[in-house]
Amino acid sequence: MEYTMRNLQAADIFSVIKILNGIGLKNIKEAINLDEINNLRKGMTEDNADVITSQVGLNVVMSIATIILENLPNVESDLYNFIGSVIDMKAKDVAKMDMSEFMDLLITIIQKEEFKDFFKRASKLIK
Repeated sequence: MEYTMRNLQAADIFSVIKILNGIGLKNIKEAINLDEINNLRKGMTEDNADVITSQVGLNVVMSIATIILENLPNVESDLYNFIGSVIDMKAKDVAKMDMSEFMDLLITIIQKEEFKDFFKRASKLIK
């Protein structure tokens, strides 16, 4: 199904931050074990670089995925409300969407240029 999406607005920042906090953004940073990564890198040679890099990547992805999946129920209604506001649909109707349609829509919103731009600009505040 095709949806008309409005441009993201300043008010959306608060919804996005609430969702990110709810899924444990702070925990994600803590879950990335830099000591473990550095120890793996110390044992890296030209012969095993691909294997070590894959192992580090998999460890990071699994840590992040675990945190997100554990906390996703905490932001269910916030996520429905946010998506619904972007496509002018009631949250209860977003909740009834087909799973693949919902995920495609979520990915499309995340890939919007203004969404990416927000995170680029926000990351400057952290530095």
